[in-house]
Amino acid sequence: IQEAAAEDKEHTPVTQAYVAEYLASPGSGILIVGSQGRAAGLLSYSIRPGLFHAAPSCLIELLLVRSDLRGRGAGSALVKNRQSNSPRSTASINNLIAWDLISERKGCTL
Repeated sequence: IQEAAAEDKEHTPVTQAYVAEYLASPGSGILIVGSQGRAAGLLSYSIRPGLFHAAPSCLIELLLVRSDLRGRGAGSALVKNRQSNSPRSTASINNLIAWDLISERKGCTL
């Protein structure tokens, strides 16, 4: 997260301690995708009650992909991995996939 912020000339107050606190929160998680032995992207999410669908919803809070690896499927791999590990009733993430915003490409592995 720090690397991505610096790349965009931004600042983030996130620390390792805050990441640990975030991960300790029920329903919160982080997925990381790698390419050539380095982190290529990160997706943070939380699963919470969804009022409209009366079922759990997965909220994607942050989706980052290194600028030199964008367009190679890292973001798609992260979203698809989160979707494949979600309950069928997780409407929010299913709607994101249905929009077809992310195309399938090869080159990144989980």
